[in-house]
Amino acid sequence: MKELLIKLVQQVVQENLHISSLLENMDNRSLRDMLRQHLQGKRYLIVLDHMPKQMPLRSLGEALPAGYKESTLLLTSHTTHPDLGVRDEDVHKMKPLNSKQSWQLFLKTINHGNTLTGEHKFPMSLKHMAEQMLRKCGGLPLGIKEVGKQLAEKKVSGGSEWEQLLESVDFDSTLKLLEPFYHKLDLKLDSCFLSMAFFKENITLRKEKLIQIWVAGGVVVQASEYDCGLYLDGLVNESFIEVGDKSTEYHLNALLHMLSIQKAEQKLCFEILRNNGNNRPSESPRHHRVIICSRDKFNYSTDQDKHLVSIFFHGGGYLDNSPSYWKSFELLKILDLEDFGLKFLPESIGTLMELRYLRLRNNYIKVLPQSLGCLKKLEVLDIAQNFMVEVPYIIWEMSSLCHLYLSNAICRKRLKVDALQNLKTLTYVSVDNWTYEFSGKYVNFSYEIGHRRIGWRLRCKQALCVIG
Repeated sequence: MKELLIKLVQQVVQENLHISSLLENMDNRSLRDMLRQHLQGKRYLIVLDHMPKQMPLRSLGEALPAGYKESTLLLTSHTTHPDLGVRDEDVHKMKPLNSKQSWQLFLKTINHGNTLTGEHKFPMSLKHMAEQMLRKCGGLPLGIKEVGKQLAEKKVSGGSEWEQLLESVDFDSTLKLLEPFYHKLDLKLDSCFLSMAFFKENITLRKEKLIQIWVAGGVVVQASEYDCGLYLDGLVNESFIEVGDKSTEYHLNALLHMLSIQKAEQKLCFEILRNNGNNRPSESPRHHRVIICSRDKFNYSTDQDKHLVSIFFHGGGYLDNSPSYWKSFELLKILDLEDFGLKFLPESIGTLMELRYLRLRNNYIKVLPQSLGCLKKLEVLDIAQNFMVEVPYIIWEMSSLCHLYLSNAICRKRLKVDALQNLKTLTYVSVDNWTYEFSGKYVNFSYEIGHRRIGWRLRCKQALCVIG
């Protein structure tokens, strides 16, 4: 702050070139008084570029005289400054460039300001191919300019064809430009950001899903759901994720997604496997794994599976239903099969005794196996958007369940509302599937419609509880 105040005073008091030594001996309060005195009654525009989060900007505001409407303080930063106390309407949040803007910036970067001669300019015939490549930049100007500069340098030095150069674009140099921002994250936000590697590129991240994965997998040790919500806000304030159209949805820039994968491989014992024969499981212990499948059957099993804490399936395909395969995951806490095109869940799923989180949303499952009842530690079960899935009564006896997501479920026996005492979230349960036979005690329960949670505290005697 003292350095900043001295620079401002030097620009205001331009007539005295020998003032530097005097300013160095003044304290911050005296410097603020001096700056305010020289700005009093004048119109001014002060621009502070790339201000760090730690800068106490409120004390700077005390040095600026108030009351002159035409005076302006313009501040740029990649992070939110809560200390500044500005109104929302005074903040302009930068958005990623759209495809047209990205192309214009790329073309300007690659054709101007470099040593390319006219005949070597980027050809418009490859515009579509270039735009496909630019999608990986996610509209981030820093990434687009770095890619354009890299391609221009390769064209000058190597003379390769543009098509070959586009196919060989390396984003490592771009990711290095983002690393200084990453290294400024505190340890808790660092762990949360690394978990973004578990998800598909360019998908909408749901708040509830992120928080439940962090809690179930111990990504943030001993953190409550409330704490995790604050960590999400922290990632937004640091510009690492962006709030979507709904306040409970988030987006991750494509380049930042690449960075999360790179850092997760280094720090989280994370790996990505593809069943196309191009890679195999690591021989060293892994804790987190993403499996990207085609429609072919896969079979990835090693002696190191017993160390896995989480597995995320992307794409579509078939699960190995052999008991020996599932028994190998001795420590598995998180299994995510959302949008996998799954038609049935193997009975051997019940061997995952440490499982805390099971997400089966948006599949084609018709019947859930009875073996789910063996998952005594399961806290999150999501079987929503499986049309007319038959739910065994054993689910109502899984006392550890905290979050249960259903839709279009068929229940052969009605659920007693007092059965799941730890339940916090219950969605889309038909009235016909509820009954209450409990007297003389209070019962607390709630359910969700959309993003609104509705709850009751009832004292009933042989009553029928109706939710609708």
